[in-house]
Amino acid sequence: MKLFGRDASRYIRKPNLKSPGMLIYGADNLRVSYCLGLAVESLLGDGGAKEMRIDRIAGRDLQRDPDWIGLAVKAQGFFEGRRVVLVEEATDGSAKLISPALKEWNPGDAYIVAQAGTLSPNSKLRLLFERHKSACAAPIFADAEDQVVAETLIEEAGLGGISADCRRDIEALGRSLDPMALKQFLEKLALFKIGDDAPVSSEDIEACAPASTDTTLNGALDLIADGQVGRAGEAVTRLAGQGHAPAGICTAAKRYFQNMHRVASDPEGPQAAFAKLKPPVFGKHRRLALERRAQQWGFARTEAALMHLVEADLVLRSGGPLPGRELIERVLIRIAYLGRR
Repeated sequence: MKLFGRDASRYIRKPNLKSPGMLIYGADNLRVSYCLGLAVESLLGDGGAKEMRIDRIAGRDLQRDPDWIGLAVKAQGFFEGRRVVLVEEATDGSAKLISPALKEWNPGDAYIVAQAGTLSPNSKLRLLFERHKSACAAPIFADAEDQVVAETLIEEAGLGGISADCRRDIEALGRSLDPMALKQFLEKLALFKIGDDAPVSSEDIEACAPASTDTTLNGALDLIADGQVGRAGEAVTRLAGQGHAPAGICTAAKRYFQNMHRVASDPEGPQAAFAKLKPPVFGKHRRLALERRAQQWGFARTEAALMHLVEADLVLRSGGPLPGRELIERVLIRIAYLGRR
């Protein structure tokens, strides 16, 4: 059984105890580890680790001792309560060793939780859990709507009655933060709303959101998009001083003007364009500002800005003799002049 999004979120927080186990996998180690912790906690409760009701098996160790998982699943612990066998860093080579344990599993045996990194659609480990009649596979994607992490942390922070738009803002913010930073942000938001009975708003989220270097970078690009020619060179100097490489500034500028181009050109209108942006634009004010600038620039000028940035990107990647900082400064000044027309 394969689960995504909200279904995966619900299952990780409340696994089917009649199932022999689950696979949690994905490229983002922080988010996979966080979701793994949620699953184990929901299965064992707070005292499970202290009561030694969890057996941890590394995937490479399982290869050396194929019988280990079968014995661990059937073993009886000293303490009453559910047991968990956790297979960490499992690979396709682990599939043939986990398969007998799933087939021979009976109610009362330890619940099997396997953790893995990126797995292809044809992965033997994925197919083992996806094709099982009651076990499940839950992929965790860093670039998708991270509902597993965000929804759980919203609930833990006691933030109820959040609108769909605000949830999207929180999920968008969550993609730029690790789970612990997102947890701290939501706890701050909950404290911010103490004594305030009004629903959480986009303004509340923006007021509590952590500052980041991306915010500074976007602020510099805002000046350039507004035609602030005199401040374009100053902005590049400031960004370079903060550690931004010319190639990174160019990539961020391309993403910025690509978003403007999409908003300016979508035949269904700006709101339809915002729904398609990946990653989404965080914050109501940023979306309104992006819409305003897209309308001011229009399709042709945003396309011209993108052409300048694509050419600069090719030169930067080629490692040519022109200094990167001077190149990106010149390109951004040229784009700022486009913004004044």
